[in-house]
Amino acid sequence: MEYSSLLVIFLSLAALSSAQSNRNFSINLFNAVSETTNSDANIALSPFSADAALSMTYAGAAGTTRSELASVLGLERNSNAISERGQIFKSINSNGQNYALNSANGIFIEQTYEIVSQFRAIVTDAFEANVSSVDFIGHPDQATADINAYVVANTKGKIQELFAPGSLTSDSRLVLVNAIYFKADWQVKFNEADTKLQPFTLSNGQQVQAPLMNVLDSFSYTESAELGGAQVLELSYKDGQTSFVAILPKKEIGLKGLNGLLTASTIQAALGSLSHQKVNVTLPKFEISAEYGLVPALQATGIKAAFTDSADFSGISRKRDLKISKVVQKVFVEVNENGTEAAAATGVQIVLLSLPLNPPPPPVIFRADRPFLYLIRHKATDSLLFIGRVADPTLKQ
Repeated sequence: MEYSSLLVIFLSLAALSSAQSNRNFSINLFNAVSETTNSDANIALSPFSADAALSMTYAGAAGTTRSELASVLGLERNSNAISERGQIFKSINSNGQNYALNSANGIFIEQTYEIVSQFRAIVTDAFEANVSSVDFIGHPDQATADINAYVVANTKGKIQELFAPGSLTSDSRLVLVNAIYFKADWQVKFNEADTKLQPFTLSNGQQVQAPLMNVLDSFSYTESAELGGAQVLELSYKDGQTSFVAILPKKEIGLKGLNGLLTASTIQAALGSLSHQKVNVTLPKFEISAEYGLVPALQATGIKAAFTDSADFSGISRKRDLKISKVVQKVFVEVNENGTEAAAATGVQIVLLSLPLNPPPPPVIFRADRPFLYLIRHKATDSLLFIGRVADPTLKQ
C-alpha cells in the first residue's frame, strides 16, 4: 500500500488536545471535500499534511486571521499550542525494517523579502523547518524547480510536480511545504495467489471487475452503532504504531448516509469499541492519484479572513501585505497485498481485546466489494495521516 499527498497554500500580496483537534480538523476537512466531490469519485486526503502547513501559517498570523485558524485547527486557549503541535509532527518520524514514516517541513523565501525573525525561529524550532532563499522575482522558474525537487525528494518521488511551470510568479514571496512519506508492511499480509478479479458494486448499482484481496486471521473489528451499523476493520502494520481502518457502511445506508454520521466523536467511539475477532477479510487493491483546490473546503470549515485583503500575517512580515490565494493538495495512495506506501507534501506559498472462547464462533465476514471509507492512523499520537474513500477501485483518480 502506498500513499502520498501534497498540500500547497499560496499567500499573495494583498490590495482540545492536539490529537483531538487533529481528528476534528481531519473529519471536517474530509466532509467539506466530500460535499464538493462527485459521489462516484475516489478521495484521498492527508489532513495531517494540511494541518502541518496551516499550523506554520498560524504561527505568523494575527487578529481575526489567527483566531479563525486557531479555532479550525483546535489551537485556541492553549499558550503551548505551537510547541505541542510541533512535537506531534516531530514524534511521528520513525524508520525500521519494512517501515518508514517521515515528515519534513521546508520554507522557501524570496531572497529580497524580509520576514520577522521570530517567525523564522518558531518554524525552525517548533517544526524543524528547513529555510531556503530563492529568487522568485528574477527567476521564478528556477525557484519552482527547487521547490519541486524538495517535494520529490521528501515524497520518494511519489509527487513529481507540486507546481506546474508558470504557477509561481515574480509576485511569490513565501512557500511553506510539508512533506510526509509513509511505507509499511502489513502485520498480516494478503497472499497474492488469493487475489482474484471479482465484481465490485458501485454506488449507482453498476458492477466493475476489480482485484479483491482475501485473508482470514484475527483483526480488530466492530459494528458501530454510532456509524449506522457500519463494519469497522483495523489492519495493523508491522511497526505496531500505525494502522489502516476500513469503514464499510450498511448497504441500505451507503456512503452518503455514512457521511452524514461522520464526526470526530463517532469515529473515536468506533475505534474505541474495536475488539480482536476472527475475520474473513475481502478488500480491493487500489491506487488513487488526486489533486484538490482546498480553499472552498477550508472556508467551509471556518477559515475565511486568511483569503481576503484584510488578512493579517504581520507575524510573517511587518508590511501586512500577504494573504492566502490558493490551497492545493496532491495525493497518491496505493494499497496492495504487502502493505502501504504513502507520501504527502504540504506547501504554503506567500505571493504578492480478547480472543474468542472455545468453541470458536464462525469468522466475521468483512467483504468490501462496494464503496467504503478508509483511514491511515498513527496510533501513538492518535493522528489521522490519511483519509479517503474508495468509490471505484478500478479508477486511479
